[in-house]
Amino acid sequence: MRTTGLKRYKERLNEMRSSLHSTIEQSVSAVIEDLQPPEVHELPLTEEAVLETTLERTETNLLRDVQAALDRLEAGTFGRCVNCGAEIANERLEALPYAAYCVACERRQEQTGN
Repeated sequence: MRTTGLKRYKERLNEMRSSLHSTIEQSVSAVIEDLQPPEVHELPLTEEAVLETTLERTETNLLRDVQAALDRLEAGTFGRCVNCGAEIANERLEALPYAAYCVACERRQEQTGN
């Protein structure tokens, strides 16, 4: 992959990482606010708090994937499938710049539930 392409992916991934950090912080703050007042110890989670914690968990997983892609960029392995080593299609990286697997390996992962 050309250096200009790698630079562009690095910029996109860094933007995604910043955005995800912000979203996660907002989700955590919303859940904390929803659990107030602090003197009530067994306050049940509201539906909104459950949705916020689910969003936070999803965003945290995505953040992990984005950071792993940035790590692969630094290691010089970005754009290669972590399973089989094949080159990941540019179209896939355009859609999911944090993609770790080629389409074939991703399908196998989904079928086996891993």
